[in-house]
Amino acid sequence: LKKSEVQDNDWIRLYVELAVATTKRNSMDIPDLSNLEILEVAVESIQDWPSVGLGNVFCDAIFYIRYKDGCNVDRNVDRIAMVRRICDERKGCLSLL
Repeated sequence: LKKSEVQDNDWIRLYVELAVATTKRNSMDIPDLSNLEILEVAVESIQDWPSVGLGNVFCDAIFYIRYKDGCNVDRNVDRIAMVRRICDERKGCLSLL
């Protein structure tokens, strides 16, 4: 995605924050996500590619989000979060895996 698309869609950052939080769920430490920086986003659509706005386009898709994790003081580390989004418009359900 273009940098402007990433900036205009806050839910992309939310997906990264959820991915980080779920990988640290056995830890008592609360991750500091204030320094998190999204570097790149790639999308693999599981369905046909419609021509509407970004939020509606990828109802069933996998998002590959490369980000810089500034949580570790010793080093900034590039990481990749993989988030699968599945929408069931008939039931009004959204699942993130």
